[in-house]
Amino acid sequence: MSKWLSSTLLFVFFTVPAFGANLDLTPLQRSLQFNFSFPGARSLGMGGAFIGRADDASAAEANPAGLTVIVKPEVTFELRQLDYAEKVPFGIAGSTGGQIKVSDQHTTPSFFSVVFPSGHSTIALYYSRPFDYQQSASLSTGNGVLGTVAGQQFFFGDAPGNFSVHYKTEAFGVSGAWKLGQMSFGLSARRQRFKGISTFADYDVALSGGSIVKGSPSPTLFGRIEGSDTQYAYTAGWKWASQSENFSVGAVYKSGSDYSVKECNPNSASERCTSANALPSSFEVPTQYGAGVSIRPAPGVTLNADVVHVQYSRLLKHFEPAEFCAGASICKPATSLGFDIPDVNEIHLGGEWAFPAARIPFALRAGWWHDPDHTLRYRGPTTSSDPFEKAAMQYSAFRYPGEKAQNHIAFGVGYIAPSFEINAAYDHSSLARTASLSALKRF
Repeated sequence: MSKWLSSTLLFVFFTVPAFGANLDLTPLQRSLQFNFSFPGARSLGMGGAFIGRADDASAAEANPAGLTVIVKPEVTFELRQLDYAEKVPFGIAGSTGGQIKVSDQHTTPSFFSVVFPSGHSTIALYYSRPFDYQQSASLSTGNGVLGTVAGQQFFFGDAPGNFSVHYKTEAFGVSGAWKLGQMSFGLSARRQRFKGISTFADYDVALSGGSIVKGSPSPTLFGRIEGSDTQYAYTAGWKWASQSENFSVGAVYKSGSDYSVKECNPNSASERCTSANALPSSFEVPTQYGAGVSIRPAPGVTLNADVVHVQYSRLLKHFEPAEFCAGASICKPATSLGFDIPDVNEIHLGGEWAFPAARIPFALRAGWWHDPDHTLRYRGPTTSSDPFEKAAMQYSAFRYPGEKAQNHIAFGVGYIAPSFEINAAYDHSSLARTASLSALKRF
């Protein structure tokens, strides 16, 4: 798609997605953040290291095999505040440019679980919100690559406009666990409901002093991805623990989901995607699996370590890079063009120091975890004999450079009476901050 800025400036902007793409509607989606940390402030305060321990009602989601540790009915509830901020570049590649900061903070009920133990088996019902990402931003200056194709100037990039993203997933599940000697096995089935909307409203543009600026008083081009879909997924867990529970190991597998959405270019910001103007697309949540170990070297002291593998590369399954697909002859699978989203191994370390016999029984917790870069990035060539393809390559290298890995520091505190707990935790990294408050009641 192209527009004329003047008799010599060809404007080709690719905030408009190739239909079938699932990551290319707005500049906010280049570092889409999933929230895969296990539920509960206790787990969050230990850096999310909980697979090998998993000994309270939050195990229904974290590792259902751990439910067999519970001997009395339990109910737990969690409230989380998610605070995310990132800097989106704007301006033309090679110029001074700049960055605009986009951020969001919202608080939601994130987990609820009821556990019913019976002999060597346990069952749990739960609700969780594993994914809730929302951002909005306005760009007054376009960002991208300015150059020349066949003697005409072009602009690949995000035009000045207004952008928003809100994707969330809610899960309703049932978990069961069975104990055989010192080993436990758990299964969880969940019904996941996805709702998502991502929009842009772009202005006509003009060239001013080497910058792409608004060329119209109101937006003239609109794009939208929206969808509401339900899928079923499952979790399988295993745990082995010593008789004293001073040493335990565990493993878990959590299946991903592929949700159906629609894409369209409506005539106004208020118009929705309809059967007449939309084409099908999808949004995928990656599969995860991991293992953990937990030891209690001294009374009241617990040390946990987990490794979790997340298959982020699955997000490329339906991705069609619009900058290349604008030229039909070079519209190929994203991986063959040089796009990449790496699978990652998260490392989680944490511990708890509990004082249950104190006048006011309490516990202190701390943890750290490493979240490798899993943003969409372009690693292909930047030169070609085809001037259009060369422009697409240069733009892709500009827009998708990859990000830095994130190191999270976490800490927490809890009141741990025998029949009641209330825990608070905070997790901090350079991009995301999460605060959690959870309560647990034993009957």
